[in-house]
Amino acid sequence: MEEKDYKDLLSCLNEEQFTKFINSLNDDPIKGACYNPKNISFEIIKENIFGALNEEYGFLSYPFGTLVGNDPLYFGGAFYPLDHSSFAVSRNLSLFLKDKNDLKILDLCAAPGGKSIALSSLIKPSILVCNDISFKRAEVLKLNVERSGIENVVVTSQDPHAFLKDFEGYFDCVILDAPCSGSGMTRKKEKMEDDWSWEKVEKLVPIQKDLIELAYKLVKKNGLISYSTCSYAKQEDEQIVCYLMENHEVELLNIPDDGSLKGIEGIGRRYIPGLYKGEGQYQCILKKLGDSKENDFQPIEYKRTIKGFDNFYAVKYKEIDRLFSNMDKRFLSLNPLKIGYAVDDLTPYAKCPYDWDLCHANGIFESLDLNLDNAKKYIRGEDLLLPTDNFEDKIIVASYKKMPLGFLKGKKGRFRNYLPKGLRIH
Repeated sequence: MEEKDYKDLLSCLNEEQFTKFINSLNDDPIKGACYNPKNISFEIIKENIFGALNEEYGFLSYPFGTLVGNDPLYFGGAFYPLDHSSFAVSRNLSLFLKDKNDLKILDLCAAPGGKSIALSSLIKPSILVCNDISFKRAEVLKLNVERSGIENVVVTSQDPHAFLKDFEGYFDCVILDAPCSGSGMTRKKEKMEDDWSWEKVEKLVPIQKDLIELAYKLVKKNGLISYSTCSYAKQEDEQIVCYLMENHEVELLNIPDDGSLKGIEGIGRRYIPGLYKGEGQYQCILKKLGDSKENDFQPIEYKRTIKGFDNFYAVKYKEIDRLFSNMDKRFLSLNPLKIGYAVDDLTPYAKCPYDWDLCHANGIFESLDLNLDNAKKYIRGEDLLLPTDNFEDKIIVASYKKMPLGFLKGKKGRFRNYLPKGLRIH
């Protein structure tokens, strides 16, 4: 991208602001991560990330290049790398949702999952549906939400319009992190800068209008829509919001000042490098005032329990028993990649019958907290040569600093590693 393109995109900035922005493009991005203080303390995380600094709302920053992928805490979902601006989008939304109960939330274009993971560290939805139309991206999304231990999460890979059949006027909140031209990510990803063009902006505007219309239909009356992009173009930001406001009854909510800039004509917030710690983002939060048809929760009717899993009920889905604590039966029709927890494994020579992320469920399994050396061995897929006296023939949870990593089984003086091969770190 040329400086002239940035000048046109950011005509809302004065000369001093624009100079700070341009100078920031040569800087390394400021790295950050979200974490849930209810699960782990910052003091423990700081022992593993050199130079980490704690910030508010369960967010931390750390020096560029200090986080390594084989860190057991990262592997166990203790924190999720996310830049300041992306986290701000989830934090802002949580401020309007934190006092509400029984929230049903849909993240329409969720991959790789950062905004849903961050939101779930701040509030506790009763059901969180994370969708991405790309199956490949949805598989990454599935892994990330499983690693984070989010409860009552459904992961799908559907055309967003597929939700209209059963879920019009259903959700309390729809998150729309819309596909965009990506001008806000050029410091972070050089490929974005090479791919950007005004033609791309024009091509995406009709898609963004269609998706925000869809979000409006899916949210119930008085429900919220969080619209965000990583674009600086007003055509993809404020003008998309204005399009919805001109065609439907919505209220523009006032996002508290967090050091970012107000959007053009006060519509939403703009997060701009050099003026804010993170990468380029835009966000607006809207409340639906128009009527919606009644669309109530439809629980799965056939419920039974399985011994040892008293806080769940079991349902056969695709010939496998799956555990649920709260689920609408209609999500089963969306062919989800992730729904509930499997407690059967019908594959030949199966070892552990449980979905690996069931290790995050509290109070079900005994656990063995590992030291750093053994935790690294575990995430590499190695068996552990440790006394099994109290755990002989038991499936237990392997943990590090009390954060679950996966399952083990004690057998004759060693612990067999039940971590799925596709998750192991090499």
